[in-house]
Formats: sequence, structure tokens, C-alpha cells
Amino acid sequence: MTTAPTFTAAAIARALDKAPRSIRRTLDEVPHSSVAVVNGSEAKAWALDALPKSLREELDARATAQNFRDAATLLQTDCTADSVKDQKLASLRDLWKEAADSAREKAIRLQRALVPSLECYDAGEMAGVELEQRGLDDYARQFGHKELSPRTFRFLFQRTRDRARSPADYAAPHLFLDENCARRRESLPALKFDEVFGPLHRVITGFTDPTAPTPTELEALWAAACEMFQPHSAERRFKSALLNFLWHFAPRLALTKEALRVNFGRKFQQMLTSGSVADLRRRAFIVMAAPSAEKTAQINLLAANAGVNHGGHVAPAKVELQALGLYPADEGKSKSYVRATDRRLARRKARIVAMAVGGPRRLRELTPTLTRDPLTCFANDIFTGDDFTMPILTWQEADNDPGFSYGNGQTLIMSDFATWCVLAFSLQPESQYNSHVVKTLLTRAAMEHGLPSRLYFERGQIWEHSKILKGDDERAGAWQDAHSDAEFVYGLQTQLGIRFMHARSPEAKSQIERLGGMLQDLMFGEPGYTGRDQRVDLPERTRREIAQVKSGVHPSKFWYHIDDWRKRLKELIIQYNHTAQEGRWLAGLSPHDAFVKRQRPNDPPTKLDANSWPILACQKRRHRVREDGMISFRLTGVAYNYFNEETTIRLGGEMALLHWNPETPEFIGVTDLHGRNPILVPRVMDTHAFDTDDLRTQAGLAVKARCTAALKAQYETLPVKAVRQFRPTIVSRDSAALAQQMTARKQEMVTEKRDKNTLRRRAHRALERAGLPLAMADISLTEDSVRGFEDMAETTNEETT
Repeated sequence: MTTAPTFTAAAIARALDKAPRSIRRTLDEVPHSSVAVVNGSEAKAWALDALPKSLREELDARATAQNFRDAATLLQTDCTADSVKDQKLASLRDLWKEAADSAREKAIRLQRALVPSLECYDAGEMAGVELEQRGLDDYARQFGHKELSPRTFRFLFQRTRDRARSPADYAAPHLFLDENCARRRESLPALKFDEVFGPLHRVITGFTDPTAPTPTELEALWAAACEMFQPHSAERRFKSALLNFLWHFAPRLALTKEALRVNFGRKFQQMLTSGSVADLRRRAFIVMAAPSAEKTAQINLLAANAGVNHGGHVAPAKVELQALGLYPADEGKSKSYVRATDRRLARRKARIVAMAVGGPRRLRELTPTLTRDPLTCFANDIFTGDDFTMPILTWQEADNDPGFSYGNGQTLIMSDFATWCVLAFSLQPESQYNSHVVKTLLTRAAMEHGLPSRLYFERGQIWEHSKILKGDDERAGAWQDAHSDAEFVYGLQTQLGIRFMHARSPEAKSQIERLGGMLQDLMFGEPGYTGRDQRVDLPERTRREIAQVKSGVHPSKFWYHIDDWRKRLKELIIQYNHTAQEGRWLAGLSPHDAFVKRQRPNDPPTKLDANSWPILACQKRRHRVREDGMISFRLTGVAYNYFNEETTIRLGGEMALLHWNPETPEFIGVTDLHGRNPILVPRVMDTHAFDTDDLRTQAGLAVKARCTAALKAQYETLPVKAVRQFRPTIVSRDSAALAQQMTARKQEMVTEKRDKNTLRRRAHRALERAGLPLAMADISLTEDSVRGFEDMAETTNEETT
């Protein structure tokens, strides 16, 4: 319960401008409400309700006369503070008289923007974030923009409350005036000049830009003024009128009137002595900047020797040329002395020669960088991607001893070039990836957001030369003769006409590199953070954790599991996509909002549906089935073998059309050359040479089933919450049926893999609690065996306790 404030007799007397003795006499018979300590002494204090009626009425009248809310506010306000506020308001009133019209208009707009928030705060109707947001909205409404930060709003709000004695002062516009506002300038007196100053005025109006005259134009004006003044040099009134004319019509001649008078005197005296008003220092510079032909040849020889043989250093190059007698020596100077003029002229040329000798990459450092115009790009037109080694250590299960592996893994990001919005990402534990991972990542982004018209990648082996991405142009022509584009496609360039572009220099791919850097900035402080350069900024905490893991401690104690890190990484990317960014490209928008607003008008992108996903997800090729029904081929150095009863009976020795998906290499879709009669054929893995019943061999076969990096990679697409239109994709009935079969089988295999990983984690946790080796989980990984491991762990815990 809040206690009512109490006031001493001295405070009441100070508020009423009376002597404290008279107030004490009035309150002598009134019981006090509490005792207050003032300057180390105890003093009686009374609540406002305990005061006599006459005294309360006098306090209310005084509060109304001084524009206070009530008598309590009057008593709680210190008289010293009131006098300071009165002086402050008086100074603001005086400043209002001197302020410029623009400053007054700004103060009135600020008054309209802040008064509603101030009244709501005084009435207790609103406070905190809600009050702040209302004030920002009112400010934007009055000033027409939203550049005011919450911190500045809080400063203006508190400044107004500190200046005001009561809410009644909010009606005064000078209360909102800036102390350092612009003052009103006195208007210049109308200048009247006769035909005497007409030639000078014509010289000024003849400048290319009167507000920024060139040095030659200024010299011409000085010469005309001096020639005009020479016949009247004895007339002080003429000189005063001439200087007044130059000050108002040629303000670039000097910063002050006194400087103009001194400069004019110097120019006039120079004209009398030398006959010219030109700057002699500028003439000397022009003479020095034009060396003779012999000197120019010496400087060129010095620069060439310095750039080719001495890495751009001029002094050792001069010493060598002097020893050969090709460069003159300076008497009385050291052998490495080079004149300042020679050094200045030769240094730039020597650097250019040194860069040219180093190769085109080094020479490119001296060339200017072109700036891309963000208004020429639309969202969803260009996708760009790159690989990143994120500075986070993760772990995952492994079938060998000690049962786990750890590392930074590899993250591939696909983003929109125009808006910097991350559309999809791929996370895999291995440090190497292949073209299957890149294509599947692109497939996920295109399935979610539509097909781009161009892809902008780096010039790496995978990004630039992959046939899975771009197709084989030599073979594509023959295939197109046999099949139409709607029925058979191969590679992105051949099948969809997507244009590939590659960065020719590191600077050309700076955008995606900066995007990855902003994502890494959000990872600081996450478990397992290793720093951008582990050799330099690896945190000591992570260093100790790595040592403990190497000594046998399970990494789950410190770091994310690969699946948990994928979820956390998705959260960080979504946070980045929804954070407003400054700069030329986004201009205060978040990447997500920019991707929604900057779509190409009246030209929506093409989106692939569930029945047309094989157009991107599958690699199609014609292949002859072996006589025994085996379908065998190699991709990225890995052998793939498929067969079953149907291939043996129906397709032995025949030509077939293969539909291979890098996401699910455990089976392959096979049709005839016309794309009919689809069947699914499982992959057959290699077995042990002799002992097929060995448990370790079975575990090895289970690991080998995860045959490609694309299978281990975990992909995520980032949704964009907006109503967007796409062009429909038309596919044949057989292609849609094949897509449905492959999708159903893929879902089954994903479910099986997820269930198996769940069982493995349960088994590892139980074996760790029981103190048993984790390799036992790979010997028998069933629901019953996992329950047995958990029972053993509970029994061990009970015996321990």
C-alpha cells in the first residue's frame, strides 16, 4: 500500500512564500503525521489531508496560479528547481524571438508530436514501450519520415518534462525549441551600383558556375577589379564601394570582409609591381610539373628498374643504375638519396610496373571497382550460392571407435542476389561436398520460391564445370532429337534455359561473402564457437573442450549434435532475414521484406509442383542394362549398382531411361525410352568377401549405405510469408506418376532413417549411463535391444545409489 507523502513546515512555507515561523504557529495544535530528518535534525511532517482547510485552500490557489497540477505537486517541487526552470523558460522565450522560421516550424511540429504522449503519461493512461511507439508514430506523422530512433525520442520526451513546470506549459511552443537552433539572419541591404561596376558584374555572370569559380576565373575577376580601381586608388569611398560590391556578389574571394580587404591590397600591389595578379606559387608548380624530355627518360628508367627488380622501391633501383652509369649522382649526398621530385614522379610508375610483373591479379588492385546499381535487379531473378565453414563445432554418430566424430562441417547457402535474402541452406558433417549437394540445394530453393533466370556462382571446379548442374552439351543435342524438351531434360542450361554466370575476381563475389560474414557474426557465443580463424582467435574455452574430447569425453557435453545445430542454424538465418539492414541495396528493409516487395511486376517466376520435381531433382540418361539385369554406372568416383527381378526379366540387354535422384541413391527410377512403364529398382551394396555373418561387416555395410555426401547433407528452405504468384508447370501423366512413386518411397526411407537415428541416440545414452562401450549399439539396434540397454542403465544407477 502506498504511503501518502508528508511535508515539513519549512516546505509548506517555501511553497506559500511565507516565513516558516508563521506556518509552525498555525500547525502548532495540529497532530503531525510523521517525523522527517532534515540536515541531521528531526522535524515534524504533515500529510496534505491533515492540514487545516484554510491552509489547503491557500495551497490549491497557489498551485493553480503557478500552473501546477495540484497542491501536492507544488509541495514536492523544490523552489530552487522552480527558479532554474523559470530562468530556462525565459531564455527559451528570448531564443524564440531570435530563432529562424525553420527552427520555429520544427519546434511547432515537435510540439504536435510530443504533447499527446506527454498528456497520456501524466494521466497514467500509457507508459513503456506502448507510449514510446505512439510517440514515434506521431513524430513520423508530423515530420513525414521515420528516422527518429527510440533513444532520441526518450531524450526529447524527458527534455520537455524537465523544462515544463506543469502540463500547462506544454502549450508554449518555445518549450520544444532546440537550444542550438539556427538564428534569423538579417537581410542584406539592397545594393545599388551604377555603370561603374557593370563590367565586374558581367565577369561574374560569365563564370561557368558562379557558386564554384575556377582559379583562372578568380584571377580574371581580380585583374578586372584591380584595373577598375587603379584610376580611383586615391578615393577611399570608391574602394569601400568596390569591396562592398565584391563581398556581396563574389563571396568566394575571401571568408571575411577583412580578409577581402587584405587580399585586394596584395593583388593590387602585385599588379603594380609585376603587371599580373596570378598566383606565383601556382605558376611555379606548373613549371616544376613539366620536366624535360631527358629528365622524363631518366625517371622512366628509374621506375622500370624499381618495379621489375626491386619490388617498387626507388632508392635501391637508383643505386644500381648509378653503378652502371645510367643515372646521374648527387654530389654531397648519400648513395641512396633520391630527390623528392624524382621520387614523387617515379614512385607511382614503379608501383604499376611491380603490379604488372606480379600478374593480372595484383595489377587489378590498382584498378577502380565498379559499383552495381541495386535498382536494376529484381527479386527471384538471380540466385547466388557459396560454401562456408561455419565457426561452430558439432558432433555426429560414427560406427568406428570411439563411436562419434566431430568437426565444423560444411554449409552451403543459396540466396537471392538482389535482396540478400537466404532462400535455402545445406548442412553436412563432411568438409567436402560435390555437385549433387549443390544441385539438390538449388532444387529445394527453386521448388519453394520459383525458378530464377540466372545463377551467379564462383569459378570453382564444382560450381563452374559440373555436368550434373550444366549438362553435357555434346550429348544433349542427340537426346533432344529423340525426345522433346517436355519429356526429356538434362542439366539446368539444357532443360530450363537458366543462364550461368561466374565471378571473375574475389571482389565480384563479395556480396555472398559479406552475407556469410553477417551470419557468422550471429554465432558468436554459441557452444563450440571456434572463431573466424582458429589459428588466431580460437577461444580458450573451446580449446579446452577439444582437449577433453580427444581424451575420451563425449562431445555432447559441450557441443551441438549435427541435427540440433541444423535447427539452431535455421533460427539464426530466419533472424537475419527479418533484421532491417542499412545500405544502398536494402535501404532500411529486412532481406525478407525486400524479397517480397521487389518481385518483378506482372512477370511471376515459374514454380515446380510435386508432380514436376524430377525436372530438377533427377539426372536422366539413356543407359543399356546388362544381360543379367544389372544397372551399373559411376558418378563422382562412386559406383552404383541396381537390379531386381523386374530388371532381370524385362530389361536385360535393353536400352532404358534412368531417373537418378542424388537425395535418395538407394533406389533408381527406370522407364523405357519413351518415359513409360516406370519401376523402382533398389541399390545393391557390396558385401564382405567371405564372412557375411560377421557383425562388424554388417555394421560396415550399414554405414556404406549412406554412400554420397548428398544423402548425409541436410537441406532447409527458408519460407517467405507473402502471397506470391507463380507460373504453372505442365508435365506428362507418366512423369507425374513417376514423381508420386518416387516421393512415396523417399518419404518411407526418410522415416526409416529418422527412427533408426532415434534408436541409436537412446542406445548411446543408456550405454553411457551404464558405463558400457557405445559400439554395442551397432551390434543390435532394435526396439527390444534398446529397452534392454535402458533397463541395464537403471539397474546400474540403483546399485550405485
